[in-house]
Amino acid sequence: MNKKSWLIGFFLSLVLVVGYQLRVKNSVNVPLPGQSLDEYSNAWVGLSLIRLGVPVGISGLSGIATYPSYINPDRVFSSTIPGGALAISYPWFDHPPLMGLVSGGIAYLRGDRVFEDVSTATIRKPVIWLSTVNIALIFLLAYLWFGSLAAVLAALLYATSPLAIVGGRMVQAENGLVPIWLISLCLLALAEKYNKTNLIRLAAFFAGLAVLFKLSGVVAVISGVLIIRKRRDLIEFLAISISIALLFVFYGLAIDGREFIAVLMSNAERTYGIGLNAVYDLITSTKITSTKYLTDGWPLVGWLSLGYLATRKKLSPLIICLGSYLAVYLLFGSASYGWYRIPFLPFLFIASGYFLARGISGTNSLLALIALLIPLGVNATKIFEGVTLPWLISTFRFGTFGLVSLALTSLAWPEKRALSLAVRAGLLLVLAAAVVSNIVYARMIDVNYWYKVN
Repeated sequence: MNKKSWLIGFFLSLVLVVGYQLRVKNSVNVPLPGQSLDEYSNAWVGLSLIRLGVPVGISGLSGIATYPSYINPDRVFSSTIPGGALAISYPWFDHPPLMGLVSGGIAYLRGDRVFEDVSTATIRKPVIWLSTVNIALIFLLAYLWFGSLAAVLAALLYATSPLAIVGGRMVQAENGLVPIWLISLCLLALAEKYNKTNLIRLAAFFAGLAVLFKLSGVVAVISGVLIIRKRRDLIEFLAISISIALLFVFYGLAIDGREFIAVLMSNAERTYGIGLNAVYDLITSTKITSTKYLTDGWPLVGWLSLGYLATRKKLSPLIICLGSYLAVYLLFGSASYGWYRIPFLPFLFIASGYFLARGISGTNSLLALIALLIPLGVNATKIFEGVTLPWLISTFRFGTFGLVSLALTSLAWPEKRALSLAVRAGLLLVLAAAVVSNIVYARMIDVNYWYKVN
């Protein structure tokens, strides 16, 4: 390994440590236990499969037989939500079972045997590990697509983004789907780079596995089909991935075929969040649960970066992945829940990393600088709430004005190399400030702060 490789490896290790620590801090209480009962339901499905061989969980589907039950894990009915019976369904087929087996398996190994024993302190741990693994996978995928600088920036931004941190703690199937999908995409990129057919077969296995976390994991199959160019490779990819995905059908039919089909039909009749309103809400709001929002400017930077870079042919895999999941997102009626948005984030951060890397190289420095002011301004607003530091606020305001003026001046005199270097130095300074503000803001989000979030 050369000096550059050692430096990148050290930096990535540091980013992984920082990302993990930010995800662990306050993870038991943010989001509050019970703000999504799906977290418990997923774990109960895995626990019941291990103990009874039958999936048992909370169902919100219409037309499905449910059995009111009083269960109070983490005393959520005393603190988070109004008391009442939970609509328990068995056998439970609302989603495939892998996320339940991951979280429920951890609960079982800890010694939990009944549903009320299950706590967020236990079941969020494997999800935090998966979210941390995402940082490394995002780095690898961005490196294979766009090079080392884009990879470093994408991993750094994803590791420190408050939205990615808080959303990456929840026991939702999307947090299992994402790393599996990223692994499949990394294998496809490696297969193309080194012309290794075996890697395509392995990528197909992981694409099928993504469906076993959630049906929207079919996006891993769709994106793989659109990325692969050779017909023979495409046929093998489809055969393997669909064979793995069909295990969910065999699982459902083996346990209770009639109930399984009824659940599938009920899922198909859900209200759709489709149309321009759903797309607008997706781009302009950053939702965590069904009711809680956490303001974060980085996803908007990702969407703007994608729009600016969309004309570049090199972006085609990124466009394929985001476009494929957007189609699935709308088809599945996903607008109501924040966790349905989690699979967008890796690709939005890769787009941001590539866009900012081009700015640092001098291609679009002014636009990159302006884009960075979005998350920096959002974070500064949150950090400065209730804090009287006039000198710091003035520094931010006039410093921003000065940097933008400098960038505009460099456009007027492009032959002045000193001006160009000064703009790029200012861009790096703002980027560093934005990352630091990410960390400060993320560490502020404790249980007291979370109560005040709308």
